Amino acid sequence: MVTVNLAKNTPLWMQTLHALPMNLGLDLRGGVHFLLQVDTKATLGTRMKGIEASVRTLLREQNVRHAGIDRIGDHVEMRFRDTAARSQARSVLASQNADLAFTEAADGTDLKLIATLKPDACSA
Repeated sequence: MVTVNLAKNTPLWMQTLHALPMNLGLDLRGGVHFLLQVDTKATLGTRMKGIEASVRTLLREQNVRHAGIDRIGDHVEMRFRDTAARSQARSVLASQNADLAFTEAADGTDLKLIATLKPDACSA
């Protein structure tokens, strides 16, 4: 039996045999192809902006004193005047942000805590 996919082209003799047209899905009609591109650099920048804001808010709420917070590229740098404040900030932030990895550094008299996204958080 032959099935025609468009009703207006179905001959009368096929219609009398109840050979109705078959509805084909998009994949059988030629389909549609979508290509999605994600600007990962812009997405990472937006995410780091959000992390910077949440770090600032969280440290303020927990009354952890810092000497400044800046987003530099793909990481957030926090400056502290003493090791106790830096350690307190690290424990507060680590408990609230499982996606962040922390590194400690020194810059002159300031002590830095650098937060970056863990590799598995970047792909999520």
